[in-house]
Order: sequence, then structure tokens, then C-alpha cells
Amino acid sequence: MRAKRGKKNGTTRALAAAALMANLLFCGALAYVIPNGEGEGALWPSTFAVFGEQEEGVAESPPAVPETPEEETAAPAEQPEEAPPAEEPANIVARTIAPKNASYVNGDIKINNSSGLTPDFDALLASPPALKPYVEGEPEVLIVHTHGTESYMPEGQKNYTAETATRSEDNEKNMIAVGESFAAALRAEGINVMHDWTQCDNPEYKYSYTRSAEVIEAYLAKYPSIRCVIDVHRDSIGGDDGIKTKILTGEGSDTAQVMIVSGCYMGGLDHPNYQENLKLAMRWQAELNRDGGTLARPLNFVKYRYNQHYTTGSLILEVGTEANTLSEAKKAAEKAGTALAQVLKGLR
Repeated sequence: MRAKRGKKNGTTRALAAAALMANLLFCGALAYVIPNGEGEGALWPSTFAVFGEQEEGVAESPPAVPETPEEETAAPAEQPEEAPPAEEPANIVARTIAPKNASYVNGDIKINNSSGLTPDFDALLASPPALKPYVEGEPEVLIVHTHGTESYMPEGQKNYTAETATRSEDNEKNMIAVGESFAAALRAEGINVMHDWTQCDNPEYKYSYTRSAEVIEAYLAKYPSIRCVIDVHRDSIGGDDGIKTKILTGEGSDTAQVMIVSGCYMGGLDHPNYQENLKLAMRWQAELNRDGGTLARPLNFVKYRYNQHYTTGSLILEVGTEANTLSEAKKAAEKAGTALAQVLKGLR
């Protein structure tokens, strides 16, 4: 009996010890997997129950947080101020185009002749142009735009870049806007004007003159009183070096220069009355540069007709270049309109 009891008691003590060890291992495992809500990686409280008795438990301490290196906590060293970026070299030059080797000079009239013809300019100046008779109250001038989307340098921009637009479909920024300034000046002088807003180079540049011819024919059919057709453009002056030229009436001026273009038949298209157009161009040139002014560059007499065969008063007016601003072009157009009005009123 004693032997059996002792064996039983020993077995009981062994089972209790095994249970105690299993409980310790179980609770110890919980200490590492159950958070206490005090932050990521926090451990379960360091005391735990074993069979209803409170005993000191020793939980492993969390890994120590590495100390921040001293150089990372130190105040950052002062950095030297960055130098402002160097300004790009200016690639726009302003100049006033004055004739040096003009083909013809007579007072305020200067002509560059590249037409291949040698007309008697003095004789042309002495004879008035054969315009249509003036009809009071009826349209006298038609303004068109073969290259209506041509535009100008944005105000305040110093340099010309590859991203700088040279054309715009916005009629407040292109040749339509300049044409309105030109028309307003004519109207202010009592000239009845028709201003067509068709962008004849939109949607494509090719055949622009064909489309502007259609516009002119339609207006002349409806308003046979039109004596004068002015096609308002802007010029482009630049070289292979990327330098663009803006043309002004003088140093510090806010007004672009203009240029009249008069054509003939030497380009292969019929233009029998070109001399009448040239007569008007010479008189307009004289009025633009009255008393030695510099508003107009030399008149450009060329071999192409540019739709000028439709009336004896048809001409091209080039206002500034793509390096001029819109405001400079508008001021020039206003003055050009006032000058043409004086000529036309003198020919009524």
C-alpha cells in the first residue's frame, strides 16, 4: 500500500510540475504577441497568474532604440545662398530701318525695287492714281488678312524662344486685332471701311492667297464702290544665329515700323495696271514719313502681284515683326490708317 501511494504521489507531483511548466511557457508566449494598446511593440504586463497565485514574471525588455547619431540631431549647417541664374543672352535686337541703298529716293519717298522692272518713278509720282470714283456713304476701303493668324511677341517677354508662338487663332492677339486698329483710325477720319475677319491661313497656310482672293471677290461683288483693298500682315526678320529683330520708329519708341508692298506681273501672273497701285503706294509712303519721319520702312516694289490686280488701290501693309509686341503694332497701324485716310480724301 505504501509503495503504491508513494508512486501515486510521485506521479501527481510530476504532472503538476509539467502543468506548471506548460502554463509558464504559454503565458510567456502571450507576453510577446498581445499588445497593450500603448504603442506598437508594447508587451503584456510583466506579472501573470500561475494557478491563482501572483508571482513576479520577468518579461523580456523590448529592443533598445538605437541612439540617434550626434550629427543627425545637430542644427544643419548654414548653406551658402544660391546665386541667381545667369540671364540668357538677349536674342532680340531693336532697330530702326532707314534706307541706305534705296533704289529710288525723292524726299520722304524711298523705294527698294526688286521687281525686275525699271519704271519712271518721277513720272508716276507726278500723275494721280486711277482709283474708282468715290461714292459718298458707300464702303471705300476693304481690309483683309491673307495671313490672319500671324502674331507678336508677348508683352514683357525679353527673349525669343522655341516655345514663343508666332501664330495665334485668337483674334485679340493676331492680325485681326491690328487690322481693327487700322480700321478704327480710318473710320475716325470719315472713311467707310469694311474689315473682314477671315483667317485665310487657317486651317492651313497653303493656298492662303487663293482663299483671300475669294474673300476679295465676294466683297467687290457686293460693294462695287470699294476703291482700295489693304491686306494687313506682319513681317519676320531674323538670321541663322537665332537673333530676331524688332523694328521701332526710334530709340525708346513704343511704335513699330510699317512697310508697304506693291507688286507687278514679273512673278508670272497678269497685273496690267500695277503702275496705278504703285502710284498710290508712293503717296501713302510720303504721308507716312512726312517731314522726315521714320514710321515707314522703304516701300518694297516686288515682282509678285499678291492679289493686287483686283483694284488699282490694292496694297499690302506689313506691320512690325514677330519680335514686336501687339501694342507696338497697334500704334503703328493707327498711324498708318490716319495717313492713308489723308491720301484717299485728297483723291476724291
